[in-house]
Amino acid sequence: VDVSGISWDDAEAVLQCSPCGEECAADEVGGKEYDGGFELRTPFLIASDGARRTVGAAMEAEEAARRWALPGRRFRITKFEDTSVRVYKTVPFKIPADWRCDINYSARTSRFNFDALPAPSGRAPPP
Repeated sequence: VDVSGISWDDAEAVLQCSPCGEECAADEVGGKEYDGGFELRTPFLIASDGARRTVGAAMEAEEAARRWALPGRRFRITKFEDTSVRVYKTVPFKIPADWRCDINYSARTSRFNFDALPAPSGRAPPP
């Protein structure tokens, strides 16, 4: 599921959850087909936010709305520079006829990684 919103009610976090896509909509929850969002209440929340930072942004906004907080007690988000930028490039790779086509092939150096992943059929589609 995807957390689409968050608010606080006394000592509980209230999360508005929604389907994460077609994969979630097809799952069965509680014996019936899952067809929409739901609300989740919890007194303790641990979040692993993605690129949208829904939980972190909501916590930051809630903190900004507070008029008073002890020094050093304000909630802050610290963004760190990404020092491990990954660049992906697709390159043509023809596997020799006598090699297996249903496994991954990999070559690595300290700065370079080459992975050849199998196609679902075991063979690459024709060009």
